[in-house]
Amino acid sequence: MMLLCLLALFTSFVGTWLWIRLAGQRFLQDIPVARSSHSQPTVRGGGMVFVSIFLIFIWAEQNISQTVVFTELGYFSILIIMLVGFIDDLRGVSALSRLFVQLVTATLLILPASTAETGAGFFVAGSILAAVWLINLYNFMDGIDGIASIQAISVSLVMAIVLFWHGQIQLAWLLVGLAACVSGFLYWNFPVCRIFMGDSGSAALGTIFVIFVIKSSQLSAEFFWYWLILMAVFIVDTSWTLLVRLMTGQKIWTAHNLHAYQKLSRRWQSHKKVSFLVAGYNLCWLAPMLLAVEMGLLDKHIALIFAWGPMIVVCVWLRAGQLIPCNEANSR
Repeated sequence: MMLLCLLALFTSFVGTWLWIRLAGQRFLQDIPVARSSHSQPTVRGGGMVFVSIFLIFIWAEQNISQTVVFTELGYFSILIIMLVGFIDDLRGVSALSRLFVQLVTATLLILPASTAETGAGFFVAGSILAAVWLINLYNFMDGIDGIASIQAISVSLVMAIVLFWHGQIQLAWLLVGLAACVSGFLYWNFPVCRIFMGDSGSAALGTIFVIFVIKSSQLSAEFFWYWLILMAVFIVDTSWTLLVRLMTGQKIWTAHNLHAYQKLSRRWQSHKKVSFLVAGYNLCWLAPMLLAVEMGLLDKHIALIFAWGPMIVVCVWLRAGQLIPCNEANSR
């Protein structure tokens, strides 16, 4: 399996390079606008590469192991979200249309996972909304160089270690494979950004993690709490920003640059520092905390407070979601 992961890494690296060279026409370039965090036209849609390679990786792994984790429904869900995202990268798709596709996709993923015990209507509806929210997390947070890729890689590897520890070998290797596919793309996305993953990558990543959350939570409810802890940065920043925008009467369906990570990148004049900070928070704060929970040294509820608490403080400090004068220049 390690050889397969290395092959995925190499293929993603070369495939992204080819995408930059061959697909970097005018219609596939992101042109900076007033709310952008970059100042130069940049090739977009790179998520098509690593998501497609990950789908091939899943097929290869499941053929080797002769065990199906990602069903045809999972394949279809990732593929349709990726294609809708790519259309959005090319010419734009209305927020309502994207939301409709996400709701349908989330419903298709959640309903088969519901059981007689957990099949109450409110639970299913809440799970569907949570899945839609997770799909959008990566789309909302993919606004500076490397942040979405680094988040995906660090979260995948930490959770893979946990799953290896619990003997869930196949699910763990699939997460390692995902980290490998995104790592091949990351070289071209960070620290010098030559390509964006676009909606085709960010929304598809969110969908992939929805499936991983469902599959692992079916094995143990503890894993669901682990995902909440590991995704603290994206969950808190996005949720807090949306809540503030709602409370201040802003049009939440319009694009903006009011997330805490965006404000911090302008304050520091650096995308690199913020993305490294996210990696450090995940690996040096959240991962050890998860280890403490695994060893019985820390209650998972307390760990969740320790994971989310500092992020809430950062959001308050940076006034995430608030429309306030900002004189910082773009940092690209």
